[in-house]
Amino acid sequence: MRQNATSSNRRPGGNMLFMCVAVAALMLVIVGLAFWLYLIFFSHQLMQDSSEEVALTAAQRLNQDDQSGKINELVAHSRELVFLSRQQYNRTSEEYKAGFEPLAAQLLEESRRGAMAVSEERKNFVDTRVADMRQLLSEKTFAENCQFSLFDASSEIPHIIDFQLGTLDRMESNVAILPGVPELVANDENQHLIKHGKIMDYYRAGLAMPLPGPDADLDFQLSPVSIAVNKTTAPLRLVSAEHFRPTLTLRNNGTDRKGQCQFCPSCVQVKMSVKMRSRVSNRLEAESASVSTGCTIGSSPEPE
Repeated sequence: MRQNATSSNRRPGGNMLFMCVAVAALMLVIVGLAFWLYLIFFSHQLMQDSSEEVALTAAQRLNQDDQSGKINELVAHSRELVFLSRQQYNRTSEEYKAGFEPLAAQLLEESRRGAMAVSEERKNFVDTRVADMRQLLSEKTFAENCQFSLFDASSEIPHIIDFQLGTLDRMESNVAILPGVPELVANDENQHLIKHGKIMDYYRAGLAMPLPGPDADLDFQLSPVSIAVNKTTAPLRLVSAEHFRPTLTLRNNGTDRKGQCQFCPSCVQVKMSVKMRSRVSNRLEAESASVSTGCTIGSSPEPE
């Protein structure tokens, strides 16, 4: 009888110990999940900040010191010069055949050579910008084996899986229409090279702009750059990914790609990814991705 009574008195203590162990285990699980969720949030925020920083840094280099906008202006003026030189040569050949035709031919040839030189420099500039983007991509490629840990969970350093160059839809060049040569404007209207805006008219970007007649062999193209409106330059900014139009992919799904651009891009889109995993359970794993699109600064306003 005494032995049974003693066993009965010990049962509540054993139950209480079991409940304490169960509550402690439950608290550890809750704390572990809380740290896991915090790691996911922290890693995603770090990745978002990193992708935005890379996109803006790359976009800033695309039109640094308004170089792309200035080359657009140079291409447009060179094209106008060839058109005027051809007009002058034709007029001289008809009216002053004997005396001034050689001089007009020389001026025409010099303007054509100048246009070829500008076209070559434009291509070199675009190639240099693309090479600069590849160099930046290499610099910003973090070591994927690096990790940082938080108690029982670890996270990789965010890494770039996609890197694209392009432009925004409906972004045209920064070159306003040159009204001094109405014949050239009429020719460009017929070729649908002109965009009519509310404040001013300007040339479209990314299109071949051949001249009529014998000068159609010359290469003229304008890059997309935001035009200055009311003496205000468009700032460096993040834009919505849905308005991005890619023209060259430098990295796709973690693999670097080769290729060239026909004109200087104005936007960069970066996709970064990060993986989180638990060191307690290999099955507990998560991955997050973020996309950021940066647009370069616009052209500088015309000096007064």
